[in-house]
Amino acid sequence: MKRLLQFIFALLLLFTFSCNNDSGEQNQQGNDDEVAGLTAEEGLMALKINCYSCHNPLAPSHDELLAPPMVAVKFRYQNLYPDREAFISHMTDFIHEPTEEKAKMKQPVQRFGLMPKTLLSQEEISDISAYIYDHQLEEPAWFAEHFEEEHGQKWVQKRSQKYLEKGRQIAGATFTALSGQLQAAMKRGGVPEASQYCNLAAYPLVDSLSKVHQTAIRRTSLKVRNPKDEPGQEEKEILETYARQDAAGEELKPIVKEIDPNTIAFYAPIRVNEFCLQCHGKQGETLTEENYEVIKELYPEDEAIGYSAGDLRGMWSIRFKKEK
Repeated sequence: MKRLLQFIFALLLLFTFSCNNDSGEQNQQGNDDEVAGLTAEEGLMALKINCYSCHNPLAPSHDELLAPPMVAVKFRYQNLYPDREAFISHMTDFIHEPTEEKAKMKQPVQRFGLMPKTLLSQEEISDISAYIYDHQLEEPAWFAEHFEEEHGQKWVQKRSQKYLEKGRQIAGATFTALSGQLQAAMKRGGVPEASQYCNLAAYPLVDSLSKVHQTAIRRTSLKVRNPKDEPGQEEKEILETYARQDAAGEELKPIVKEIDPNTIAFYAPIRVNEFCLQCHGKQGETLTEENYEVIKELYPEDEAIGYSAGDLRGMWSIRFKKEK
C-alpha cells in the first residue's frame, strides 16, 4: 500500500511541477542568491512540490511518513559526501535512477520501499540537490527525540550544520568575488597585473565582505605569500591536520569549532586549480622566471610556490558570532 501511495504522489507531483504555485511563507533559511540555477525561493518551491508530500516535515509523527524526513536524508548524504559537488552528484544519480544498490539509507528503503523513478531531468534534480545542500531544512518537531532513540546520541546536527552552511556560503561568496576580480586583472595584464591586484585590492575586498557578512574572513596556509596570512596557533594545528590527512589520501572536511562562548570558527581546505599555477606553480615550469621576479618584488618573503593542480594550498578561516 505504501509503495502504491508513493507512486500516486509521485505522479501528482510530476504533473504539478511546472505550475506556478504560491509558496506561502518560507519556512527555511537560506540566502536569496541563485544557487545552481535556482533562487532560494525557487529551490524551496521545487522541494515542496517534488519532495514534501512523501518527506513531509510537518508530519505529526515518524509513523505517518511515506519516506524519511529530508533533514535526515541530507544528514546521511552530507556525512558520506561533505564536498558540495560530490553530495549533489550522488544525490542526483540516485534520484535519477533509484536502485537498492545505490541507496545510501538501507533501513528506510526496507521500511518505505524504493522511491519511484521521477520524470524530472538530471538538471532539475541537480538544482534541487544543490538547494538541499546549501540551505537549512525544516525538521519535524519530533525529529530530535526520534534521532536520539534510534541512534543513542543527541541531535546536535541542526546548529552545527547551520554553522557549516553559513561558513560554506561565506567562503563561496568570497571566493567568487576574489576570483572574478583576479581573472579580470589577469586578462588585462597577466601575472604582473594580477599580482598588483592581490597586493593592493584583495585585502580591502575581503574586509568589505567581512563587514557585509558580519564575520572575520581569512585565508591562511603553512606556506604564505603575504606575512599577514601567517596562521595563528589553532589555525596552524588545523592546517597540519589537513596536511597529514591529505598525505594519507583522506578526504578533507570543513570543521566548525567553538572558540569561546560567543564565537564560532569555520575552517575549510583550499586546493590549487590550474588558474592558480600561473602565480603559485613550479618555478621555471607553470610559473615563469620573469613572472616570479615580479611576485618577489611585491612579496620578498614569498613561500607560496611549487604547487601542482589539486594540491592543498591552505584553508579558509572564518569567525562569526555564536547564535543564542
